[in-house]
Amino acid sequence: MLKCVLLDANIIIESHKVGVWEKLIDRVEIVVSSIVAYKESHFYSEEDGGIPEPINLKRLIQNGKIKEISATPEEMAGFSNYFDRVFVFGLDDGEIESLALIKSGKLKNTLFCSSDGPAIQALAMIGHSNAGISMETLLKKTGLQKGLEYQFCDEFFKKHITKGSENFIQGVGIANR
Repeated sequence: MLKCVLLDANIIIESHKVGVWEKLIDRVEIVVSSIVAYKESHFYSEEDGGIPEPINLKRLIQNGKIKEISATPEEMAGFSNYFDRVFVFGLDDGEIESLALIKSGKLKNTLFCSSDGPAIQALAMIGHSNAGISMETLLKKTGLQKGLEYQFCDEFFKKHITKGSENFIQGVGIANR
């Protein structure tokens, strides 16, 4: 059984879209980076006329339903400086913060879940391939299996872990190597 999962904004939004977000919160400890919590999970719903209440992360954090964690500026800079500018440009700030937290070792026994190819590659490039999980696997392990678009599936996740491992070996995307 999963203990703790650090979610990227794209997973939160997709979980809401496919109708599993509230059940997911009840079945696994959810952690989000402060940047994801306050800047990136602002999925606008025409139906709700704004951010749907179930994914109001600020309120979920205040109510103790999910946890927020922040990286220090030094941790984020250290993470960003590890990569060359071209590669790091492909990552958004929430992914940088989340991955910096993993790289720092602050998050023990926590899996990172994203559907963004460069973020998944970066996970492998920092030597933490085993600290990742696809949305498909996350939902299977929590009994919430749904049909998902390709970018949320195991095959996509594994493809980008492999690419990130190759990048690491070849020094592609890594600064000063």
